Amino acid sequence: MQASVGCLNATFEGFRSLMLHHLHEEEQAVLPLVRKHLSAGEAAELQRAVLSDLKPRDMAWLLRPLVGTVLPSPVLGGCAGVGKE
Repeated sequence: MQASVGCLNATFEGFRSLMLHHLHEEEQAVLPLVRKHLSAGEAAELQRAVLSDLKPRDMAWLLRPLVGTVLPSPVLGGCAGVGKE
């Protein structure tokens, strides 16, 4: 059980690290471009349009590139004992 918890923790830490890097990149590169080229109203409308069409199942794309790199493959099956108890 302890190894399973450790593996799960490492998996989430890897995901957390990847997301922090991604969010930092968005803040440093993307947001300045949005502010430069779109008004606040245009940016808000774009955000509303994207979020209104987003469904939970659409978020699976977020984890798919991580399988085999940050996340074990299959996602939790690579952690010894996770999901097998």
